[in-house]
Amino acid sequence: MKNIVKKKVQEFKKNTILEEVSIYFEEKGYNNATIQDISQHIGISVGSLYKLFTSKEELYYAYIAHQRKLFYTHLENMCRDKDSLTSLKLFVTYKFEAFRNKKMAFLDPILGDPLYLVKLNMSNANPLLSNIKILENWFKDICIKENLKETDSLKLAYLFNATINGYVEYWLNGGLLPENVEEIINHFISSFKD
Repeated sequence: MKNIVKKKVQEFKKNTILEEVSIYFEEKGYNNATIQDISQHIGISVGSLYKLFTSKEELYYAYIAHQRKLFYTHLENMCRDKDSLTSLKLFVTYKFEAFRNKKMAFLDPILGDPLYLVKLNMSNANPLLSNIKILENWFKDICIKENLKETDSLKLAYLFNATINGYVEYWLNGGLLPENVEEIINHFISSFKD
């Protein structure tokens, strides 16, 4: 019982810190952040922060996982009782909006490493796996309804995710994120029709 309470207190501390870290990373970015500055922003000692996160990188990945959890909770609520195509449109719109609103938090790590999103997807924690599973489920339905010649919904999920990530990377490098997500989706789907 004692360990359960201790674990829950630890989890609560981490989530509280991640809420504050979110604000910090979204204002200052990753490269401009130091553990000392972050701990000062949060209002805890550097040692206390290191007890929960062993490095700035670990803290950043925890931030990404925290944001992902918030993203999917909100996405799940938005897509409840929606068909797969509408859900796909909501996903892309919301993903672009999330990146627009959090540009500073993603700018440094992504621009510093052109394979950042791929590495993040391949990491042990694999915070983007939910992304693929959700897309795969939607594409199972879309394959049937749209009569796609490619019927491997997992393959389509990975290709679509790479396409959307490509738009994000293009935007981070000075391009524009498309306003018309329906056009992106229609173009992607039409490339798999007979």
